[in-house]
Amino acid sequence: MFTEERHKKILGMIRENERVEVLSLSELFQVSQDTIRRDLRIMEKKGLISRTHGGAILPNKAAAFASYTTRTMLHKKEKCEITRLAAAFIEDGDAILLDGSTTVSGLVPFLFEFKNLTVITNSINIAHDIMQTPGNMKLFVVGGLVHQPSSNAVSYDTIQAIQKLYVDKAFIGACTLSPTKGIGTDLIEEAPVKEAMIKAARKVFFMADNSKFSEESLITVAPVESNHIILTDSGFTPDMMHKFQPLLEKGLKIYAGKG
Repeated sequence: MFTEERHKKILGMIRENERVEVLSLSELFQVSQDTIRRDLRIMEKKGLISRTHGGAILPNKAAAFASYTTRTMLHKKEKCEITRLAAAFIEDGDAILLDGSTTVSGLVPFLFEFKNLTVITNSINIAHDIMQTPGNMKLFVVGGLVHQPSSNAVSYDTIQAIQKLYVDKAFIGACTLSPTKGIGTDLIEEAPVKEAMIKAARKVFFMADNSKFSEESLITVAPVESNHIILTDSGFTPDMMHKFQPLLEKGLKIYAGKG
């Protein structure tokens, strides 16, 4: 079987089953696991898939519906760059709001460097990670019905609780970011929660790796405003920056990691 034909079959399997495993593909096509890993690397470079630990899923939109564990394996280098940037904006005594994206969750290890933080989140995973290390921060978990794949509270009760808040800073992940369509998500339940978080903060930071600027999501959460701050990675290109030029001229700030 030619390589291109194998790639087409792999892509079809991912579209049908949402994910594939290296071992299963190796056995199916009767090639080595290294060959399959090489196939997946090539397909990822073409933007066809996103590799995970031991396999692959479709990029962006499929990732939004994948498990929390799977999503933590995507774009790990880029997420590290972004969380280092985000930590530089936190100050002692801040009250911060963290949404349940896997990019935002990477902030947790940095939080223990600060004094007298108040951390509010709708993420069971983030709350769990914070509780694993003794610290002097105050942790508030916003409750409600939990969306099990993400482990985030996303119900009407969640939104009501967030609407009563006004914090110093909110750190929010995005499935997609566009100067015209704004911040987007593919999870209907998530959209009003993110929107409430945006309104509940004095400063809003959107955390998104460079892959999030090339597609549009099912749902627009909110427009990107001139007073918002976008944090991304070193893969953010001048062409991507140029698309935001009208907003940059009005005050929008974009910071990219340095690799």
